[in-house]
Amino acid sequence: MARQQLALLAGESGSPVYQARKVKDLEGVYEQVIRDLSTVYSIGYRPLNRVADGSWRTVTVQLIGHAELGVRARHGYFRGKSVQ
Repeated sequence: MARQQLALLAGESGSPVYQARKVKDLEGVYEQVIRDLSTVYSIGYRPLNRVADGSWRTVTVQLIGHAELGVRARHGYFRGKSVQ
């Protein structure tokens, strides 16, 4: 159950899960993490709907014209209510 929850959390955040039953299974994982962290890009935007009503906002990220690249991103976010 814990592995399923970890996989779900990783999937929702756009992150991979590295599974290892023994230390030997981690061979190459550190290199992959370093490679992943060296190719991270951050993007930002301002939504047209600025109403902070606590609703779910779906976000889709696409790389057009770069089939050799992949996207790992969250599926959306909750637009929190403003505190006054």
